[in-house]
Amino acid sequence: MVISALLQRRSSRPGNLVLMRLSPVLKMVVGLCVAMVALMACEAATRGYVAIRGRRPDAWRYGFSFWDSVRLGATAAAVREGVAPGADQTGPDRFFVDRQQLAVEPDRPSEIVRVAGFDVRFNRWGLRGVDVASLQPRNTRRVLLLGGSFVFGWGLPDEAIWPVRLAQHLGRTQPVEVVNGGGNGGTINWALMTLVRLTRRTTFDTVVVLSTYNNRTLLAVDGRPTWSATAEHYLYNTSLLYVVLEEKISQLRHQALDYEHLQSAVRVTPGALDEWRSLYRRRLEQIATICRERQMALVVGAEPERFFDSRLDALSPGDAIATRQLRARLDTGHTISRSELSWLLQSLQIAEMRALESHAKAKFIDTASAFTPAKAVWMMDEIHPNRRGSEEFATFVAQLITQ
Repeated sequence: MVISALLQRRSSRPGNLVLMRLSPVLKMVVGLCVAMVALMACEAATRGYVAIRGRRPDAWRYGFSFWDSVRLGATAAAVREGVAPGADQTGPDRFFVDRQQLAVEPDRPSEIVRVAGFDVRFNRWGLRGVDVASLQPRNTRRVLLLGGSFVFGWGLPDEAIWPVRLAQHLGRTQPVEVVNGGGNGGTINWALMTLVRLTRRTTFDTVVVLSTYNNRTLLAVDGRPTWSATAEHYLYNTSLLYVVLEEKISQLRHQALDYEHLQSAVRVTPGALDEWRSLYRRRLEQIATICRERQMALVVGAEPERFFDSRLDALSPGDAIATRQLRARLDTGHTISRSELSWLLQSLQIAEMRALESHAKAKFIDTASAFTPAKAVWMMDEIHPNRRGSEEFATFVAQLITQ
């Protein structure tokens, strides 16, 4: 009787009466709201912890750059539903054939555009950076960098991108101008056409081509990630709390990180892979031809990539045994994961760059290993360096191209 009296007294309280009168649907809505507030509080606490304890002030902005990249198309989609057909490649070939007759494009007004949360300066050639004179100054070394968003410096302000840091390093020994010819989403086709356009305007002493990651969009891939894998991809790139929990759980289980959007299976036919590799080889040969015609030194290298797979991230870029094993699986009709495909494509492109060097048409530099093995320290995502990584990569490249 005492217990029933206490329960009756508690249920007669105003707050409890309000809860009892709520419908089940409203109770569910209230519960979800409370859960969302709790998760938001945990997310804020995680970002604060990482920002203060991990000395990563950019942790507060985690996810902002990803959604900017989705909106602006700054990076090639790591998750693409359905079949990715091979694109028409005749345009760049015609561009190369007609390179001597192409008209010089008119200059455009210099402007400042907001990209990935930063004010980015574009020069009169439509490239990131300050204006460069058409006539190369005497006794000044001019270097052209070609590639995608990695070269462009996506996700960082103008003063922090590695091309600017590279110019500072090289400028310690002689006057130098570094022209940033990188474009968000740029493939090897972009590199070729940008080189043709710019050599119609001015001269360069050295051309550095770093183009690997975005070239996957030129390959026909058959694969459709599950809804759970797609949701996980967006969750990983949005919530720092989720990333920390994934990493801690993996450490407790002594397992490698396994992000589903990179572990989902894809199938690539051997013919499509051979065609893609042949295209890449042809583009490198065309770039080398232009450099030889213009008496410019050509330097080639691969962009560092983070595969979110401890086994792949620890492998030496271009490892011959791992390359043969993955290729054999494709040749026998088996599927491989997206992360394995990314590693294989990088490896095959490195092989083509080394072959170009063996024919004395370019100098190969092992830029793909610049952040190995501690890629998480230097990179903000699969392909882009953070501020520390940008400085580290500039130092790395400066040492290699001056040897």
